[in-house]
Amino acid sequence: MKAACVLLGFLLWTAADLAAQSVEFQGDSQLLIKKLELATNQNPGDPQILQQIDAFGLQAKRRGDSLDILYYYRLKSHYFHAVRRYEEALNASILGAQMDPKWDVEAHFQLLLDVISNYWNLGEYSKAVPYLIQGENQLSEKGIRGFYKGVFFNFMGQYHYNEHANELALEFFVRGDSLLDVQPSFFEVEVFWKQNLKSNIGLALRDLKRYSEAEPYFDQAFDLSKSIDNQPAMGFALMNKVRCSRNRFQDSSFAPQLRQALALVEKDADFSLRISVLHDLARDFFAQKQTDSLLAILPSLETSVDYLPNTQSKVRLLFYLAQYYAPLNINKSILYFGRVLELNDSLLANPAGQNLLQIERERNQSLKEQEAKRMFELKAEQLRKNVRLTTFFLVAAIAFLVLLVGLLVALLRKDRRLGKTLKNLRWQISNSSNLNQQLQLSMQQKNLLLGAVAHDLRNVLVNVNQVSEMLMNNELDKVPEFKDRMVKLMERSSKLGMHTIEDLIEGVQPEGRLKLRLEEVNPSDSIDFVVDLLSFKAEKKGISLHLQKEEFSASLMADRDKLNRALINLLDNAIKFSPIEAHVHLSFHSTPDFLIFTVQDFGKGLHRARYLEGQNPFDDDGQLGTLGEASTGLGLFIVRKIAELHLGSFRLLSTEGMGTTAEFTVFRRLS
Repeated sequence: MKAACVLLGFLLWTAADLAAQSVEFQGDSQLLIKKLELATNQNPGDPQILQQIDAFGLQAKRRGDSLDILYYYRLKSHYFHAVRRYEEALNASILGAQMDPKWDVEAHFQLLLDVISNYWNLGEYSKAVPYLIQGENQLSEKGIRGFYKGVFFNFMGQYHYNEHANELALEFFVRGDSLLDVQPSFFEVEVFWKQNLKSNIGLALRDLKRYSEAEPYFDQAFDLSKSIDNQPAMGFALMNKVRCSRNRFQDSSFAPQLRQALALVEKDADFSLRISVLHDLARDFFAQKQTDSLLAILPSLETSVDYLPNTQSKVRLLFYLAQYYAPLNINKSILYFGRVLELNDSLLANPAGQNLLQIERERNQSLKEQEAKRMFELKAEQLRKNVRLTTFFLVAAIAFLVLLVGLLVALLRKDRRLGKTLKNLRWQISNSSNLNQQLQLSMQQKNLLLGAVAHDLRNVLVNVNQVSEMLMNNELDKVPEFKDRMVKLMERSSKLGMHTIEDLIEGVQPEGRLKLRLEEVNPSDSIDFVVDLLSFKAEKKGISLHLQKEEFSASLMADRDKLNRALINLLDNAIKFSPIEAHVHLSFHSTPDFLIFTVQDFGKGLHRARYLEGQNPFDDDGQLGTLGEASTGLGLFIVRKIAELHLGSFRLLSTEGMGTTAEFTVFRRLS
């Protein structure tokens, strides 16, 4: 992965070293060698320099100067290597390595390293084996410095590492590391090779699962790379340290370290190193279930597939992309799995690849089956919910209808008994005209009350009956939104019917028998409940309800049901006596001791406002609404009683033709 960077640095250093050696020789040829080495380092790829190198080699061959010929092959190998023409560099270094080492043992050993380096760059590790053997036989020769031996041991270790002989590779890496003792006087490339050996020792220990021993070597490699500002090598060391740490602490996230490594290798020419860091970062996000971060980095990893050097690497990355996308986008996961299948023919001879392919095929099949099962269960659960909801409201509607019929029957029976009693009274007091007039007035009040209650209950029954028939006939299944609205209408109609009955009962209840069920009440919740209950009635008249609540509303101790009933009566009156498309305002504010609710409309107003404050529910007829809605006169009487029970008050300000403002006050600290 990092061979290109390493070998380029090695050749540049050996070029400088060769130039330094040439000073020891006399003659114009050695001065020319030095000049050509410097020119190659300063202007790599300059065709004029290549012409001069070839001219030098031609003269050396004519003179039969074996040492100059040896240096000529090294010059040519360095020139081609600097411009990444590895095949030509390899041919030149092989020709030099075939010469007799007696002309210059160390120069010949360097050419062996050049051959091995070029085979490494071309990925042909097995072809380097004869030269590794030749170099190993030459290690005992005098004149070869420890640095070159250390580099050779590094190549030996890398060869065994590629063959998965990690224990043997570790031995060679350690031997090479012992020969490179970095001193302040060392060249930059020597530091580079030192950090390279540290990284390789760490890699071998990591593959042997000796993670805690490997981490310090990656730390040393990082520090050495930092000293020569080699950012790609820093990123490589940091990435591999994270891999060791991940195996030791599997539940931990290492995203910050991997982001740092990615920034270090961003400008590296070896694109495979960047892909490795990107992949490790994606793996970290996937393991930690950081979906947003994973989705942000996956596009970069997708574009990296085409830059990988071989099919096996592409297939492996495509496998991981299919795995990452499986819980996020099953279609994309299947797409990448399809690309793996397209490359299948090239992996037929690779058992590991075939095994991965089979595992991925089974995993994707399982994912599709799980997704289909999950969708089926969701639909079944939704169907069960719909059936339960429909059954519940149907049963509730039937029960409510039975209750209403029973109540009407009871009222009719009571009406008959009352009629008989009144007939007897009229016969007994026929001589008293004053008493007769009072009885007639009572009958009118009674008839008005029964008529209003019957009217309201009839409206409720009509709504409930219509919705029930539509539900029974499945007419609403085609329009789910309208079905929800009709079910809510049934629920609100039921509540309004119960509210009418409770008004009737409360209106005739002796005050001494009323009791409060105190609990902590949020006034904002009560306002929301009342508005939600009567919003449908307001919508039928096109009336807009405007709420104004304190930002931080204080709670109070009150009877929640009675408080809501009083607010329902006030808002119902405001809607009833407001014209079509009018506005109604609801608000509340608190004082240290009291909470004051205000309901204001801009309708027709009320006559005889003092009476309408609820002094007596049966003094006179109720006032009709703007659309002829009936009124019993009970509502405001009940509001007053609830306010007094809460140690508060009820005040009504009304002007005919301009609207009405009702203020309902309750004490906050009841106990």
